[in-house]
Amino acid sequence: MPMRIYSRERDERRVIIILYFGALVIMSFLLYTTYVSLQRSTETTRQVRRFNMALVELGDLFVRLSEEESAAYRSLLSGDTMTVHALTLDPQRVSAHRIGLDDLLSEASWRPQLNVLYHSEDRVRQCLSDLLEVQRGSNGSTDELTTALVRVQTAMESFKTNHGNVASTIRGSRRPMVDEQKDQGSGTPVMLVLYATLTLAATGLLFWRVSHALSNTERAKRDLHLKVNELDSEVVSRASVQKTLQRVLDTSPNGIMTYRALRDDQGRIMDLTVLSSNRQANEMVGRDDLIGQRMRQELPQCWASELFDDYVEVIESGNPFQKEVPAKSTGPTNWFSVHAVRLGDGFMVTLADITEQRRAQEVNSEAERIALTGQITRTVAHEVRNPLTNIQLATEQLHEEVVDREDLLRMYFEIIDRNVKRIAGLVNGMLESSRKRQLTSCPVAWKKSFTSP
Repeated sequence: MPMRIYSRERDERRVIIILYFGALVIMSFLLYTTYVSLQRSTETTRQVRRFNMALVELGDLFVRLSEEESAAYRSLLSGDTMTVHALTLDPQRVSAHRIGLDDLLSEASWRPQLNVLYHSEDRVRQCLSDLLEVQRGSNGSTDELTTALVRVQTAMESFKTNHGNVASTIRGSRRPMVDEQKDQGSGTPVMLVLYATLTLAATGLLFWRVSHALSNTERAKRDLHLKVNELDSEVVSRASVQKTLQRVLDTSPNGIMTYRALRDDQGRIMDLTVLSSNRQANEMVGRDDLIGQRMRQELPQCWASELFDDYVEVIESGNPFQKEVPAKSTGPTNWFSVHAVRLGDGFMVTLADITEQRRAQEVNSEAERIALTGQITRTVAHEVRNPLTNIQLATEQLHEEVVDREDLLRMYFEIIDRNVKRIAGLVNGMLESSRKRQLTSCPVAWKKSFTSP
């Protein structure tokens, strides 16, 4: 279950990342396209506006010059030439429209046409000035005025032709941009709408995926919390069971220890690790810090006494092992019964102190030997005492028979009597040593010392 949850969350995270970067790439492309389209549209609009302004300036130039022409004609009828002369010779009015056209049509390709237009404008203005001079002259004839008027009209027609050419050129340059502006007029909003729609769709999709992932994460956390609570309960239960088991083990009169095998890369058992040990085992070993330690490091005597090989055989074969081993101690020799059975990839060993049993067996053996010795002694004493009594009686009888030669045989009678008494004393000593005695037991101070697995 945890692995499946982890895999689902990882796949969900990958999908979100792919969606995010995919949407980011597409939106970046659309944003760039929209930006380029807006730039082109802005540039096109700016160019169209420039050409429109140039047409306005060109129209103003034509209107101003037409006004000057009309004013000149009116002056011929009214005879007032001062106002028209001031109007035609105003340098600010003359250069204002030209500056505007030069700024709007600053490219070098426009210079020839503009120069021709300006030249024709100057020509018209010069002709108007000449007309006014002819009118102010006292000796001006009708022929001169007619000639001046014809020159003004000719110059005006040339200006109109140049003005129309420049206007046509401006309109021709503006027409592609107007058409492009019309084409772009619908493309840019479409791109903006597409970009906004895609942004909303990508945002909504990412929000849905993130919400789905968060829901899965919340559900996984809830399940994990439930599992953790179950594990906590199980841990508490196992801890309680382990404490109870440990208390039960501690009440056992035998030492109980469990080991786990430590293997190398080839699977061979190189050492054994202590997993648990009850109180009796700690007292037998003389240590209470062996849990987690290694046998070969902390209990080298197990290696030396070949118990390690027996334990390895128990783990590998599964056959139980039992053996009586003496404990290494500086005091009296203690004996322990070692019983090992396989437990997973390790084993459990039970240590029983059989020192008293061994000593009881030794005492029983000694008692049996003494009893047998006493029986033999009584039998021998019985068999010796009867002949010895006969020898003593025979010696006493013989002594009465040879009273007349007592001095001569006294030494031999003394030798026989001394040796008979000696043999009788030995027999009595043997009987005394084989006789049962009443023993009185009392407690004594005795300290066990054991160093074993």
